[in-house]
Amino acid sequence: MPIANRKNLKRDQQKSRGGEWNGGDVTWTGEDVNDHIEKWMKDMGLFETDVDIPKSGRLDECVIATGQIDGNIMLVKNRDRTYKPTMSVIHYRTKKGIEIAIVYDKTTQYLEGMNEYGIGILNSTLLNEDDSDAEGTYNREQGKIVFKALNTKTIDEAIGVLTTQSGGLEGHTMVADSVRAYHVEMLKGSESHVTQLDPTTGWDARTNHGVYFPEGGYMPRDGHIYMSSNYRKALAEIELSIADSPKKIMAILRQQHNEPDSHLNMHRRVPASDGYPYGFMTTSQIVMDLSLRQLFFHSYNNVSEFCGQVENLLPKGYKSKIKIKLSNSDH
Repeated sequence: MPIANRKNLKRDQQKSRGGEWNGGDVTWTGEDVNDHIEKWMKDMGLFETDVDIPKSGRLDECVIATGQIDGNIMLVKNRDRTYKPTMSVIHYRTKKGIEIAIVYDKTTQYLEGMNEYGIGILNSTLLNEDDSDAEGTYNREQGKIVFKALNTKTIDEAIGVLTTQSGGLEGHTMVADSVRAYHVEMLKGSESHVTQLDPTTGWDARTNHGVYFPEGGYMPRDGHIYMSSNYRKALAEIELSIADSPKKIMAILRQQHNEPDSHLNMHRRVPASDGYPYGFMTTSQIVMDLSLRQLFFHSYNNVSEFCGQVENLLPKGYKSKIKIKLSNSDH
């Protein structure tokens, strides 16, 4: 497939992935989902160790995905962190007069969200060690790119920003509106790869290993954590196939099919250790219905700080086009 560059941004139209999964925790052949994925991992030689051995640095990981429910395009995310973030949900009208709703990490100054034109953006990093530095500038610079992309009126403009501004947004980015969805994959210093996705064929998920850039993120040499990234991607695509509402999406993404402290779970609850002094936790969830202009944010009280209210910075008397719904739980 052709590579998009910063001048022409040609799109690759993704073909159907084939079969569909219809039933919860089994594949189309009736095999248990976890057994099926684990067997594939073993066949690929990805079980290199029985112990989770982290790379150096403080790692932050995510599951992002896009698909549709009743024709409405959705963007979703489980956000995993090895620190306790302080989060805000901000409803704002930019200087260009564009209404946006963003989820903002005050610890790192990273943000993502949607705007009044139904453009939504979520990202999962491929630079885990850089992303893990909560005091560095990496997340802040990434957040600035997302903010500028949300300050546009069309998805084509937004993709143009994501692939060119300050060198482009690193990692896996899902960007969509009420009609189209795209995957943008990029490493610093490389040309972006932009692929149009087809939500009618099922859900597309991304985690923390490269697809078009195999040298990005986790690689086979990283052993168990590479296996975890592949496993969570595959599991999300299978499990989300039965989602019929934003509430169901959140319930699916907080399932734990393995031992409660396993890195293989989409909902991470890995306890503190030498490699993870805070532990490895799913701290929040985001679901965006881009057709209805709705943003759902769920925070976990024990592993993140959140005031529980939207920071409404809209002009007085302004009638908002985006609806925000908040929820929280202890675990």
